[in-house]
Amino acid sequence: MIITTALIFSVMILAQPALAGSKQRHIWQGVAIGAGAVLLGQSLLHKHRVEHYPSRVTVVERPVCVDSEPVCRSGYWKIERKWVPAKYKIVWNPGHYNAYEQWVPGQYIKIETRPGYWKQNRVWVSCR
Repeated sequence: MIITTALIFSVMILAQPALAGSKQRHIWQGVAIGAGAVLLGQSLLHKHRVEHYPSRVTVVERPVCVDSEPVCRSGYWKIERKWVPAKYKIVWNPGHYNAYEQWVPGQYIKIETRPGYWKQNRVWVSCR
């Protein structure tokens, strides 16, 4: 048992370590990992500074007309929604048996070729 342990220990010491390849082979991966670490470190270290800046957003209240349209000099853009109806075509459906094994005679049916949808248009509204 002592000889076996000594043999295994000597093989472990004398065996060559695995080669990692050339130094230039994975240089861009190292650069990417380093850049990611720098960006992550900066965001973690300087997170508290962002919260201390005063708000730079200023709220301007505009007077509103009687009919709730904004006061303006020449006009403004308004989004107008319009429903575009679906398109259908009429085709002949021949007689057949349905799922309940009942005979359904042939007839014309409507098939939707394009579904209906909402369309948004920008409309210029001029002031009075």
